[in-house]
Amino acid sequence: MDDDEALLRRLRAGEEEAFEALIARYDASLRRVARTFVRTPSAADEVAQETWLGVLKGLHGFEGRSSLRTWIFMILANRARTRAVRDARTVPFSALEDDDRAAVDPSAFGDDGRWRSTPKRLEVDPQGKLVAWEPFHKVNEAELLRARIRQALGEISAAEAQGALAPARATMPGDDPRDVARRDVKLGLMLLEKKSFAQAEKSAERALSRDPESAAAHALLGRALAATGRCAKAVPELDRALAAAPGDEAAQAARKACSP
Repeated sequence: MDDDEALLRRLRAGEEEAFEALIARYDASLRRVARTFVRTPSAADEVAQETWLGVLKGLHGFEGRSSLRTWIFMILANRARTRAVRDARTVPFSALEDDDRAAVDPSAFGDDGRWRSTPKRLEVDPQGKLVAWEPFHKVNEAELLRARIRQALGEISAAEAQGALAPARATMPGDDPRDVARRDVKLGLMLLEKKSFAQAEKSAERALSRDPESAAAHALLGRALAATGRCAKAVPELDRALAAAPGDEAAQAARKACSP
C-alpha cells in the first residue's frame, strides 16, 4: 500500500516515468482480463487503452478506498462490460449474406414430410433445466467481477471462483426448504460432474442444512468427500444415503471405492 501511495503521488505530479512504470506493471494483465469479457484480441486492446485513459482522467479523484490495482481493474471491468454489450448488439455483414444451404438436413424428414426422429433440441426438459439452473439467478455483481479478475490474473483457481460465479440461490419467502434443498443437490451434482468437488461439498452441506433427512444430499456429500480421498467422513454419509435409497448406484460405487 505504501508503494501505491508513493506511485500515486508521482502520477498526480505528472511524472511520465511513473505512468510508464504503471503501464509496465499492469498492461499485460489488463489485456488478459479484458479478453475474458470481449470477443477479439483487438477489442481487448481497445478496452485496455480506454482503461488507461480512464485512469489518467480519474487519478485526482481516486480516494484510496481500495488499492490502486483494484481501482484500475474495476475501471477495466466497467469498460469491458460496456464494450461487450455494444459488440453483442452489432451484427457483422457476413451474418447477413445469403446462404442457399437448407436450414435442416432434408434427410431428417420422411416421405410424408414428418420428422424421422425427434430433434435433440426438442428432447430437453425445459422445466428441469430451469430448476437445475435456478441457483444462479441471484448473483452479487461486484463479487462476480472481483472473482473473474482474480481468476484471470491467476490469483485463484476456477474452483475457488465458482463460489462467486455460481452462488447458492437465495431462499425466497414461501419456499419449501425441501424444494430449495433439492435445487442445491442438483447444483451440487452439476459441480461434481465438473470435478468442482469443494463446491459440490458446499452445495450438499447447504442442502442438508435445509433438509437433514435428504438421502440425495447425504449421497452427494459422501461422493464429494470420497472423490477427495476423505473416506472416513464419506462412509457415514454414504451409508445413511444407501439406507434410505439402496438403489443409488453412484453412492454404491463411492462406498465401494472407500471399502478397505
